[in-house]
Amino acid sequence: MIAGAITRGDITLENVRPEHLGAVIDKLREIGVEITPLGNTIRVKGNHGYHAVDLMTLPYPGMPTDMQAQLWPCYASQKEKVLLTKRYIPTDSFMLPNCEGWC
Repeated sequence: MIAGAITRGDITLENVRPEHLGAVIDKLREIGVEITPLGNTIRVKGNHGYHAVDLMTLPYPGMPTDMQAQLWPCYASQKEKVLLTKRYIPTDSFMLPNCEGWC
């Protein structure tokens, strides 16, 4: 899903369980990605009108920490400020310094 959003593509994922991806789907929709679940498939349609949103990682069923870094490229092209909040696994904070120079 994230790859489709980053490339602003139009992809269909098969053999997935949309009900297990609720937080990720909700966040992608919030930034402007068109997500259409249908049975065990998900259609992801990117666009050029993404906007910044706040992101807080939480234990399942919340936003997974593992998805935080994948979402950053979607935010990198935005002129709006983005607040990334980490509360679940503090040791993952090593990734933030590696983002310098993306924008």
